[in-house]
Amino acid sequence: MKELNSLMNKIIEKYLKYLNDESVSSSTGMGFVVDDPYGFVKKKTNDFVIPNKKNKKKKIFMDEQTSQKKPRILIDFDKVIHDYKNGWNDGKLGKLMELARESIKDLHKTFKDVDVVIFTTRACKLENENNENLIKDLENFLEENNIYYDYITGEKISALIYIDDNGYRFTNWKTDLPKIKEIIKNKMGTK
Repeated sequence: MKELNSLMNKIIEKYLKYLNDESVSSSTGMGFVVDDPYGFVKKKTNDFVIPNKKNKKKKIFMDEQTSQKKPRILIDFDKVIHDYKNGWNDGKLGKLMELARESIKDLHKTFKDVDVVIFTTRACKLENENNENLIKDLENFLEENNIYYDYITGEKISALIYIDDNGYRFTNWKTDLPKIKEIIKNKMGTK
């Protein structure tokens, strides 16, 4: 019995070490990682993971793409929920955009079987080394302003629609490329 207990303890220790292994990520180096060591996703409930195709070690995953039961609406944070009037401002948040709370509440009420996901580069460790603090500030902002959401991500994940101030609705390269180039030139302040 003592040997069995010792073996079980080793198995549990190995599994716990696996859960905290920071090398577990998606094929892009980001993703819905177990315990989210990179800070890309903050979720209110169960986290999902994307299998790491590069990792040769056999690991147990729940594939996010096949396990996700609900479709998603992705809503950008800056200039869609948050006014961003002062720019990045060292990550300090400004004011709530007009009608953001009511509109998101309406989407959630109308589409009960759809997850509302807030996406922002603030949650992305590749963009911000202090992303954990930025995510906490973001969560506080959303709660203080009574904004409904299911989870937060710094990644572009599959969705029914992306609500984003910098988005461009692509139709085809022949007609869209000149428009895209013009938008980029204007945003960069070049001619």
